[in-house]
Amino acid sequence: MPAQRAEPHLAPLVVHRDGIELGQGVDVDERQLGRVEAIVLSMTLAERRNPEIIKGSRRARIAAGSGSTVQQVNQVLQMRKQMEKMKKQKGKGKMPTLPGQMTKTGRR
Repeated sequence: MPAQRAEPHLAPLVVHRDGIELGQGVDVDERQLGRVEAIVLSMTLAERRNPEIIKGSRRARIAAGSGSTVQQVNQVLQMRKQMEKMKKQKGKGKMPTLPGQMTKTGRR
């Protein structure tokens, strides 16, 4: 039985729940979301909960199971690591600076 796919209009709500607010002009690439979803669904439950256990052979299996490349799997894992880092900073009261976002001093 295939996994139930989230409706496209609900994607901003899911992202917003995690503390990242999407504006009106944000364009979400549905193909990229589909790739990420396929990669995540190719992981075991243990791999989803603890991505540090994903080494070379597991990355190759996930890539083969999702129809993507090992490089794409690496990108998804790197994005997850960055999101975890941002969540920790937000929890400590620090507001992380997103790429391209200006800080109070006017620097990037």
